[in-house]
Amino acid sequence: MSCCRTLAEIRRESPLLFWAGVGLLTATILTYLLSWVDPQTFNGIDAYDKPLKFQLSLATYLLTLGWMRRYLSPTGMQGRSVYFISEVPCAMAWLEMLYILWRASRGQASHFNISTALGSALYSLMGVGAGALLAGSAVLAVMLAHHPRERLDPAYLLAVRASLWMTVILGGFAGVFMSMHMSHWIGGVASDANGLPLLQWSRTGGDLREAHFLGIHAMQIVPMLAALITRDRNRPRAHRNVRLLCLIYAVTTVATFLQALAAVPPLIGF
Repeated sequence: MSCCRTLAEIRRESPLLFWAGVGLLTATILTYLLSWVDPQTFNGIDAYDKPLKFQLSLATYLLTLGWMRRYLSPTGMQGRSVYFISEVPCAMAWLEMLYILWRASRGQASHFNISTALGSALYSLMGVGAGALLAGSAVLAVMLAHHPRERLDPAYLLAVRASLWMTVILGGFAGVFMSMHMSHWIGGVASDANGLPLLQWSRTGGDLREAHFLGIHAMQIVPMLAALITRDRNRPRAHRNVRLLCLIYAVTTVATFLQALAAVPPLIGF
C-alpha cells in the first residue's frame, strides 16, 4: 500500500516524470517481445538484453527523481531550476533508450562505437545526454539544500542529498572512465556470454560496470537503508549513522572500481 501511495503522489506532483518512467517500464515488455521476434546477438548474448536493462535503470531513475522531488518546499517547486529535474531528464532518458534500442536492432554496439564518423558523433551526443541526465540529480541536491520541505527529518534529508551527489560523482566518474577506456572490461575474456546471471558482469577479469551500477543507483539504495536508520529518535546518533552509511557505501563503490582496475572479477566465487 505504501508503494502504491508513493506512486500516486509522484503521478499527482510530478506527472511528466511519472509517465516517462512508466513508459520506459512498458517499453521493457515490448523489448522483451522484440527479442523473441528478432533473435539478434551481441557480445555472446541477446542483443536486446542491454536496452532492456537500460530501460529498467532509466525508469527507476526518473521515478526516483519524482519521488525525491516531493521533498522540495512549494517555493522550491517553482522557478526554472525545476526544468532540469523534470523535462531535461525525461527527454535525455528517452533519447538514450531509443538510440540503444536502435543499435541493438542492428546487432551493433551503442557504447564505444566510433567505427564511423556517424557512430562517433552519435556516441558523443549520447555522452552529452548522459551528462545532462545526471545533472538532474545535482540540481535536485542543491535545491534540497535550500528549499527542503518543512518537518522533513534532517538525517534522512542528509541521506537523500548525499545519495544524489554519490550518483553524480561516483556513477558519473565510472561512466566517464569507461568512455575514456573505451571498454568496461579490464583483463579476462571480452564477452558477456559467461558473465554473472542477469548482470553479465565478467567472471574472468575486471568489470567497471559494477562500480558504475553502485554509483548510479546510490540514489535508490542509500535512502532506503537510511529510512531504517533514521527511525532512531536520537537525532545526533541518527546523523552519525547516516554519515557512516554514506561513507561505507562510497568506500565500497570505490573499492569495486579499484578491484576492476586490478582485473579482479566482481563478486569473486560466483
